[in-house]
Amino acid sequence: MSTLIKAKVDNYREAFINSHFDKREKKLGNDKQFELFVNSLHCWNESSQSFNSNTKIGKNISLGDAQGTDAFFVLINEKIYTLEDDINDVLKNLEDKKSTFIKFHFIQSKNTDKANLGGFKTFVEIPLRVIKQNPLPD
Repeated sequence: MSTLIKAKVDNYREAFINSHFDKREKKLGNDKQFELFVNSLHCWNESSQSFNSNTKIGKNISLGDAQGTDAFFVLINEKIYTLEDDINDVLKNLEDKKSTFIKFHFIQSKNTDKANLGGFKTFVEIPLRVIKQNPLPD
């Protein structure tokens, strides 16, 4: 990544975190802040309504250090649901609909110009395990 582009991304990341997150997230390292920034932008792109009702949604979909994946959410009829949401809210969204659009989102972001093939393999394995209902590695 060119130095100029990296500087611009870092400026956007920093401004976004300062505007939308609490003191705790402001103290995170650049890589963790970058994950929250990317997660949030992805949520905004998929459902600006969900993002506008919760600008910290990038944190809500974060999986932290779990299983090599940075974030996960489900988009149902243009509304974002996280692992924190009540299943009854999800079921209510599905009621009385002639058709339903469901999309699963697994996010892995990197703030680097190098990628590790092993890390990518882990990222791909997690959604496959979830879909196949296999246990996740410890």
